[in-house]
Amino acid sequence: LTLYSNRVFVVLTQTENLGTMIQAHADSPLDAGRTSYSTRVLFGRRDDEALEVYARTLVELISKRSPTAGPLLLAISIREHSAEMFRSVMRVADATLLTALR
Repeated sequence: LTLYSNRVFVVLTQTENLGTMIQAHADSPLDAGRTSYSTRVLFGRRDDEALEVYARTLVELISKRSPTAGPLLLAISIREHSAEMFRSVMRVADATLLTALR
């Protein structure tokens, strides 16, 4: 996880390459009580919706921890998709984000 002035860059990899690049950001809601998030695959696997779930969940986590952090740029290459893997990645990302924001 690297914080830049205009975005947050996260690399999640099990294969030692960047894999799929996904951009995600919080949308400007019409209802101030609700926030929606958008994802867009910039390059890589467009047929794997699980990768976009990682991006969407990470951008939500980032937006809640640091609303001014900006959009997420995620490089992701994961061999196995499982609920346990997902929870593990989110726990590590949350801890890393908290450390980076100090």
